[in-house]
Amino acid sequence: MALVTENLGFGVTAGTAYEHPYPFARRMSTLDHLTNGRVGWNVVTGYLPSAARNMGHEDQLEHDDRYDVADEYLEVLYKLWEGSWEDDAVVRNRETGVFTDLSKVHEIGHSGKFVIPELRKRGAYPEKYVEGSLRNKLHGNGNRLPEDHKGASYRIKTDSTV
Repeated sequence: MALVTENLGFGVTAGTAYEHPYPFARRMSTLDHLTNGRVGWNVVTGYLPSAARNMGHEDQLEHDDRYDVADEYLEVLYKLWEGSWEDDAVVRNRETGVFTDLSKVHEIGHSGKFVIPELRKRGAYPEKYVEGSLRNKLHGNGNRLPEDHKGASYRIKTDSTV
């Protein structure tokens, strides 16, 4: 749509409670480039307990805590968008094979009270990298889901007597 329109804006609704700001900032930056600046973000903090349960938690954070997290989340995003890459950091030099002048890319140096600690507490930001596939991390070793896993009921029957 962005390629074939000039006056159409694109809006995204996304919450601040469960996603790390870095991949979100990258996605929004990509949309910003693809739409030539015609993207907007409806920031939500969430309020439904069912949303928290869908993410593996008993309930949402309290109202004021959700807004404190959102304030810091926005602070991190602005640092990523406005402070981590200088305007002329992308050089795209085909002859030298250099895409980015790394001296113009900077760490944001964020040390916050809410975003990373809260994402860690909610399991959305790992403490450290753990070797192995996602399947093994979730269900243990082996090439099959455990029999008591909900997905096991969709297993294709391979028994020749069936």
